[in-house]
Amino acid sequence: MDNFDKTKFNIAEIFNNKNGKSSGSGFLGIILGLIAGISFIIAMIGYIFHLPDTLNVMSNILTLAFTACALLGIRKIFSNK
Repeated sequence: MDNFDKTKFNIAEIFNNKNGKSSGSGFLGIILGLIAGISFIIAMIGYIFHLPDTLNVMSNILTLAFTACALLGIRKIFSNK
């Protein structure tokens, strides 16, 4: 992080592979991760207020989060080749 230059930072480069092409799995992984994080916060609020079926929703959120992690992992595995 010592070589980080914030003037050269570009948001679009987060979704690129090492060869400069856009990574679909990276993009979907980040979007699904953000959705899972926001959904988890909302489900925790529902759990605090004892809303029904909150635990079922949380299990679906965990599935979504694992899918996001898998997509980001696949991106890293195949970008090394």
